[in-house]
Amino acid sequence: MKRILLAVLAVALLAGGCSKKQEAVYEKGTKEYEFFKKLSAKEPLLDPDRSQPLIKTTTFTVTTKEVLPNLYRLLSGHAAQIQNMNKEQLLEFLRQAAKREAEKRLFLAAAAANNITVTEDSVQAQLEKIYAMYGGKENFVNHITSQGLTMDFVKQDIKDNMIIQKFFKDVAYKNLTVTDKEMKKVYDQGKTATVRHILLLTQGKSDSAKKAIYKKMEGILKEARSGKDFAELAKKYSEDPGSRANGGLYEKFPHGKMVKPFENAAFSLPIGSISDIIETQYGYHILKVIGREKYDKPFSQEKPDIRKMLLNIKKREAVYTILDSLKTKYKYEELFPAS
Repeated sequence: MKRILLAVLAVALLAGGCSKKQEAVYEKGTKEYEFFKKLSAKEPLLDPDRSQPLIKTTTFTVTTKEVLPNLYRLLSGHAAQIQNMNKEQLLEFLRQAAKREAEKRLFLAAAAANNITVTEDSVQAQLEKIYAMYGGKENFVNHITSQGLTMDFVKQDIKDNMIIQKFFKDVAYKNLTVTDKEMKKVYDQGKTATVRHILLLTQGKSDSAKKAIYKKMEGILKEARSGKDFAELAKKYSEDPGSRANGGLYEKFPHGKMVKPFENAAFSLPIGSISDIIETQYGYHILKVIGREKYDKPFSQEKPDIRKMLLNIKKREAVYTILDSLKTKYKYEELFPAS
């Protein structure tokens, strides 16, 4: 399962909102209002006339109306496909948009605690670069207006992302190092791994639902270890849309491309073996290791690339570690209905 980076790590200058975010107020008859009103027939949380808490902490609450502008930007260009989505799919879009917003605000709180700021001149300089990409300010303003956004919204968003990126550089990544021992371990494990896997999703599920899913996975694992064709089992059971049709196959992925528990199994288990049940933020997995590719050059020649790769991995892990600590500090709680 490919690791999805936090939105704030990409230079997604239009993804999200400001730290003190205003709720979207869509007038009846506007295209935004009608878009969400139609979707709310399937998922009431998307009703533009309502505002319901989705995530709360001790310092802020993310509501449905606060995430509607960014959600509109993401979904409106695919209106036909979106209208065909079911309630669970729409709820997942809303959940991810709310989580990105909450994570962003948590990082802004950490940046503020470390006195991280950016100048207005640097924000304006970034805006000028964006204008150039769109062929001028007028074209850019027309573009964001068509997305249901305002310049104030976008400018604040750019500033927030610059603050967060500076926090990562000056604080989160400051003391990261890579040792020779760590590089040699990666070299010995191999350059890439190929696996087949089966995933049963647990995101947004209740504890009782997760127990039932785990029990189902135990049965699948028993079938796999009895000698049944793993690819056929993946086609039958897996809920990973990225690999199910291909028998659960992920070919020649390098270190750092998968979530850590998944990657650890892929690069450490004997070739041909089937893993125990592995839990990640996506759900429960079982893997069959198909093969691993060795590095082409001697260790001394591969070290620079391995060092760079491991440093990038450590940067991502540092972000997740800090995020977990911030969620604990600010008593992060998701209020989505369990499926």
